[in-house]
Amino acid sequence: NVAIPTGISSSYSENEDHIFSVTVLNNKISENDVIEGVMKRLKDYYGGGKGDYKFLKCIKIKQGTLRQLPGYFEHQTSQNGDVIISGEHQTNGSIEGAIISGIEAANSL
Repeated sequence: NVAIPTGISSSYSENEDHIFSVTVLNNKISENDVIEGVMKRLKDYYGGGKGDYKFLKCIKIKQGTLRQLPGYFEHQTSQNGDVIISGEHQTNGSIEGAIISGIEAANSL
């Protein structure tokens, strides 16, 4: 996964450079080899030369998702009078949960 936070807000960079956030899952190679591979792919996808990309930081996350309780796919739709309640708290704590809840709220109209 590649995200470019500076595409959302230029304030993420002190100059006009872009910041790429890259997620690599289940790698079995050294950190240096991962970094080299990522930088090569960034050059292939976005262009530029070897000196155009600079590695800043590696953050290792052991578990990046929530453990979902049984009934995860049994979403709730709540209504309080004329107000339909939706959001991640109706499904699970994630962007996907918020979207699913919003779709279900819209479908209930």
